[in-house]
Amino acid sequence: MADTFKVLSDGKEVAHTEEPQEDSTTNLKFTGLKPNSNITYDVYYVTGGDPEKAEFSTKDTKPGAPTVQVTADDTKLFVKIVAGTNTGSTIKSGKIYYTDGTTAKTMDLKPGDAGTISGLTNGNEYQVQATVTNGAGESPKSAVVKATPVAPTEPETPPDGE
Repeated sequence: MADTFKVLSDGKEVAHTEEPQEDSTTNLKFTGLKPNSNITYDVYYVTGGDPEKAEFSTKDTKPGAPTVQVTADDTKLFVKIVAGTNTGSTIKSGKIYYTDGTTAKTMDLKPGDAGTISGLTNGNEYQVQATVTNGAGESPKSAVVKATPVAPTEPETPPDGE
């Protein structure tokens, strides 16, 4: 039978699971850890004895692909990045990638903020994607969203005398 353990951090018990191995060791697993941090636990055998120090670092992970919301207007597109899944450090920045099929451009935009891509040609279809970045790096690009700026339509005026 494998040993069981009590794990403490700053004097408080830490929730964990134990997985006994065939070589008579036990793997301890923890959930809810903060990414990109250094952790020290005191590990005791439940049967007593002096604690052993368990020190380790957690790694940061890149965020998942965000989504991008796009609305077309006269010679411009309104864009917004909605962050996707993120189990890593805080998302720090975002980037919009857009092209009309010939010229690729980028624009920095914080997730959650709205932005405007202006100076576009009405009638041309633009493809827009987004990424977000945290301490581990840049996410994959979002799915492509297509939008076409259009000139506003003038209301029809009836001929004089009607």
